[in-house]
Amino acid sequence: MFGGSGGMYSLSGAGDSHCAPPAFMVAELGEAGATRTGGSRAAVWPAFEAALRDAREYPGRYRSGQGGAVLNEIDAAALQPFARGQGMFLVHAERAADIRQLIAFKRANPSLRFAIHGGAEAWQVAEDLARAGIPVIVDPLQNLPDRFERLASRSDNAALLHAAGVRIALAPSPGTVDAHQARLVLQLAGNAVAHGLTWDAAFAAVSRGPAEIFGVGDRLGRLERGYLADVVIWDGDPLNVTSAPAVVLIEGQEQPLVSRQTRLRDRYHPLRGANR
Repeated sequence: MFGGSGGMYSLSGAGDSHCAPPAFMVAELGEAGATRTGGSRAAVWPAFEAALRDAREYPGRYRSGQGGAVLNEIDAAALQPFARGQGMFLVHAERAADIRQLIAFKRANPSLRFAIHGGAEAWQVAEDLARAGIPVIVDPLQNLPDRFERLASRSDNAALLHAAGVRIALAPSPGTVDAHQARLVLQLAGNAVAHGLTWDAAFAAVSRGPAEIFGVGDRLGRLERGYLADVVIWDGDPLNVTSAPAVVLIEGQEQPLVSRQTRLRDRYHPLRGANR
């Protein structure tokens, strides 16, 4: 049920671009998690709790020859920091019932940190999520019941979560081809605005929101003194699909806006000098 750990990286291209230790551990605690623990949702949470116990008791029980209940020694070592609250669990859960289970688990384990990626039905438990302090990374385009755990999907999910006081970020749905299209996140934000989210909240959900969720909100996500100068200047509304970046700064250094795509455009566009 664990998909590995993830970190935070700068896009400066420098060799030391890793700007934070392992920041999160991916966990499947919904339908996908059930398929990996025998096919039953009833088995997901006991397996998750057993894995946390294995990690917390590492390396003692492994050195004594007992081994873990569900984790081998290598996996227990990788999970240990997160099991002790030194990092965040990025949980893929869609169904309201699974999210309620996560909220109850968080209440019983207040030292652990969780964020939900997906949350198609999160709007149904928005107030409970706000009280629990569990943020949600939501896809504003996820509005179809394409599987049983997404039967209550709706286009204004992000707006309803924000209105309830839930910290949100925007990203493509996990487990799909779209998950590799991070460059389209501003288009997702524009769609969220079209379905009720305010412009300011949508822009925060792709800037300040992600930085705060992943624990680097003290130096990323804001235009303030002391923050890293990761800045994009657009030629129009950044949430409008027809706008384009005019200037890109990463850690204060201006970046070239030339790519293979722009070179091909300039070479073959009939108004830009074909056969150049």
